[in-house]
Amino acid sequence: MSNASIIKYLAIFFGGTLFSVYLFYSINEKYIARNNATVETAITKVELKLAREIEKINLAMEASAVFIANNKNLSSDKFADITSPFVEDLYGIMKLGWAPKSITDPAQSGRFGTFMIAFTNPSDTSGIIGQNLAELIMDSGIENTLGSKKISYSMPLDFSKRGPEFRGFISMMLVVDTLGRNQKGIVFGEFQMRELIERTLDFELPILDILILDDADSIVPLYSSFPFSNDLPLNYSEKLNVNAANRLWQIQVYPKIRYTKYPNALESYFVLLLGVLSTLLLIMVVRQKDQYGFDLLNEVRQRTYELEESNKLKENLLREIHHRVKNNLQITSSLINLQKRKLTDKETIQALESSQGRISAIALIHQKIYQDVSAKAVDLKGYLVDLINSHKNISPSVKYEIKCPEISIDLDTAVPIALITSELVINAFKHAFNEVTAEPKLNLLVQNLEDDFISLTISDNGKGIPPNLEISQSTGLGFEIIQKLCRQINAKFSYTSDGSGTHFNLIFQQKG
Repeated sequence: MSNASIIKYLAIFFGGTLFSVYLFYSINEKYIARNNATVETAITKVELKLAREIEKINLAMEASAVFIANNKNLSSDKFADITSPFVEDLYGIMKLGWAPKSITDPAQSGRFGTFMIAFTNPSDTSGIIGQNLAELIMDSGIENTLGSKKISYSMPLDFSKRGPEFRGFISMMLVVDTLGRNQKGIVFGEFQMRELIERTLDFELPILDILILDDADSIVPLYSSFPFSNDLPLNYSEKLNVNAANRLWQIQVYPKIRYTKYPNALESYFVLLLGVLSTLLLIMVVRQKDQYGFDLLNEVRQRTYELEESNKLKENLLREIHHRVKNNLQITSSLINLQKRKLTDKETIQALESSQGRISAIALIHQKIYQDVSAKAVDLKGYLVDLINSHKNISPSVKYEIKCPEISIDLDTAVPIALITSELVINAFKHAFNEVTAEPKLNLLVQNLEDDFISLTISDNGKGIPPNLEISQSTGLGFEIIQKLCRQINAKFSYTSDGSGTHFNLIFQQKG
């Protein structure tokens, strides 16, 4: 495994893991924001609901006081009928009652004497019924406030007769006659704090822990939704102050631990696990893809190597074939030469020499092919040089010039071009010049034309073709060979001739 691959896999792993962690924290942050909003909404509702419940208590006390003040003959049944809606609607109320005034000591004029309960709703005798209300008023700390004709709340009281959990308070209001001159008694309500809070804050208590302290009694709470200890300092998250008539309740709220601790939502762990698994799966897929690519690359390299070796072998075999063909053609030329030595007929000897020239031209083509690197094409310029040199012994005094760009032609085109060129060169060496030609010269010009066409021009400065000789009507074998080979490769052949020499032009197209 390369270093680049290792770096890529690590990048995918860390990238996928970081993204999964980001999603994990994003989901939990969403829960945190939701929990914070829930807690803030619950705290706001605590204050509003308690203020509304206290307002209901005050309204019930005032309505009861007005009813008592406007009824001279009041029976317990009538009192119960009138106050029952209050008892049913107020949370945590244990009794709603009325105690008429009774001054037992004239010396106590102007102060409250003994109040005995006249009516209560419900009309049982439990709790504070039968107690001396004057003492209770003094003990609860609302003696001075009753003179104001306003609703007064007592300090926290322990209604031990109802059980250890029955801690609460008493609300009282002075009842005067319709003229507002004479005191008729006191209307009071007895409230159990736990029921009042738990019914009023039924939706908020699952979210918040609540501690309520009375301003005059901060040692023992008026209400606590959790085990309270004076030895443990409580760091509340929010402190609310609610006015309860003449008293001030301090309400400390504490969000439940599930709303304050880090959510660690199950779906966030699922997303984290899914992200990590997806990252690992992605790495596996990429690894398999890379391995497949690596294997494929190795296979391609192996096949390429095998093809190259096969091509080399084929090229070597092809080069060897061309070499052997060239050797066989040379042997054939040598056999013709042996045969020529035994002949005396000049026409036959010339025919054999022409055949030897053509065989040499073809042999030279095969020599050039097996000398080529790819053994598939012939270097045209090199071939022309070797061709002129091979035929120069016919007329050694003739000079020649070859102008040819770097052109390679395929075997199918090279053999016909070689034979045509050989015929024209031999013909020039044999017939173009005479004894009076000064500095005989043969020029070969090769040019690249458009659309892969090539122009080959063979010209001499000889005596030219006799005016009365039309080579197209010639019965010689050389021109017949030229015509057939031109048709074979779709070449265009033309010539011009005058007293200053002859120009042969051949235009053919190189195969792609």
